[in-house]
Amino acid sequence: MKFLLPFAIILAFSFCYMEWGGGNSAFIFEVEKTVFQKDTNMLQTLTHPLIMFGLIGQLLLLVCAFTEGKKRKWFAWTGIGLLSIIVFFVLLAGALSMNWKALGSVVPFIALVCIYIWYFRKRPVPA
Repeated sequence: MKFLLPFAIILAFSFCYMEWGGGNSAFIFEVEKTVFQKDTNMLQTLTHPLIMFGLIGQLLLLVCAFTEGKKRKWFAWTGIGLLSIIVFFVLLAGALSMNWKALGSVVPFIALVCIYIWYFRKRPVPA
């Protein structure tokens, strides 16, 4: 469970659905693919706070899956926190525009984070 849950959270995050003006829409994994395929202004694109939060959060959860001890807990909570900021914005935008696709797409992420919290809340962390 401790190995699969971080991967499941990353997968659920990748399938959060966003829509914005002009009839544009995409899943987060499509946006990430677009960011890495662009050759122009890569540094400027990667230093945008929301893009940094998403990438760093996913990297921390990947490291969390392969780490033991107290560092694992820090990696997990920081990664979940950074990804939750982006999911909150997707949820807020979906709620304000009454977009049921965007609202429904964040439910798996929220559910998996709640499972993670429930599963690991009282388990002692090995030194």
